[in-house]
Amino acid sequence: ASFVIRLKIMLGAEEKPLQPRRALPDLMAEQRFAEPIVTEEMIAASLLQLAQHLSEILEREGRGVRLLEAAFFRADGKVERIAVKTGEPLRDPKVMLRLLRQRLDALADPLDPGFGFDLIRLEALLAEETRPATISFDSNENARRQIGFLVDRLAARFGDARVQRFVPQDTHIPEAASVAVPAQDRDFGQGNWTLK
Repeated sequence: ASFVIRLKIMLGAEEKPLQPRRALPDLMAEQRFAEPIVTEEMIAASLLQLAQHLSEILEREGRGVRLLEAAFFRADGKVERIAVKTGEPLRDPKVMLRLLRQRLDALADPLDPGFGFDLIRLEALLAEETRPATISFDSNENARRQIGFLVDRLAARFGDARVQRFVPQDTHIPEAASVAVPAQDRDFGQGNWTLK
């Protein structure tokens, strides 16, 4: 049956399905292994090393990652991918690792190394310019930063669409006084935080 389908495709009687390529990441770091790795400790150590390398690149360019993806290439050819989104541009490798571990722990189907991973890649799918950090003695600013980090951790654990915040609307109808939007989206201004 597959021979007939291939023959029809070659003769032009049937269209060949297109498989679009993935968009190239803004930045990436990868590590290849001579022998495939299977232990959780080795995977975590490799992710931390890749996060540190990616952090150095981000520091040089004055950018921070908003969408981070880890790709695990198994020895048998299967690729496992996990992604985390952040509310603010991020450069700290330990925070990157913590968010990735939160995401790994939340998977219903744990990351299966099979015969081992021979390549692990960390990709900054979306990197933005960062503003210079200012030291603030305002406790509200520090609390906002802590809440932002908490939102990132909750979104990594439960999914970014499940952590929402309320944004006030300009209406006289009480039921429509606010709308729930994803907490990590900055397009809607400030609002109250909630876990849906």
